[in-house]
Amino acid sequence: MNKNSTLDCGKKIMRRRDLLKAGGVGILAFALRNLSAAGAEGGSGIVRLVLYSRRVDGEESPVEREVVGWAIAETTHAGELKILVNLTEGQPNADYDIYVDVNGQGNLEALPVLSTNADGEGSVRLVLDLSNFGFSAMDNSVGVRVFGYGSDNFASDETAVPLKTRKTAKKKVAKKKATKKKAKKKVAKKKAKKKVTKKKVAKKKVTKKKAKKKVIRR
Repeated sequence: MNKNSTLDCGKKIMRRRDLLKAGGVGILAFALRNLSAAGAEGGSGIVRLVLYSRRVDGEESPVEREVVGWAIAETTHAGELKILVNLTEGQPNADYDIYVDVNGQGNLEALPVLSTNADGEGSVRLVLDLSNFGFSAMDNSVGVRVFGYGSDNFASDETAVPLKTRKTAKKKVAKKKATKKKAKKKVAKKKAKKKVTKKKVAKKKVTKKKAKKKVIRR
């Protein structure tokens, strides 16, 4: 993916009004969105989830599906799920209880509350242990969904997040070791070549010395 197409993708995803309104958080959003767009093609493992409003009427059915923010999710080689939740269109000065579903199972641990400022903007970082959700190390990804409950509610659709297993980490470590081993072999080979060269130079000097002695004797 070239630079221009990445920027175009980021511009389509993020409205200019959000960037100006969110300030520093908006700039971070723009950068992460570009990363997630690149990750979709380059396999970086970073996935973007869109947060939709879930304001309800008297029958408790959704009446709107407005984009109110986003979340960035990724797994780690240590078996963790890291999520950055960013709300851009929430209620002013409000608190939202955050919940996460992984493969349809709700989180068992208490998560930090997302608090908004006077403009209804706020963010929170979450770290969950995937072992609490009983995922299989053979899976390629886990289904993640984020919820927020407060004076109004929001949620994302379930999205597949690539799973980075410890097995993958071990492969990378083994690859690094193999690369270091090759580098050491190259260094050793160069030293051996230098040693051979030195011996040849020394041999030539001895030959020249013997030739000079012969000339003097004559």
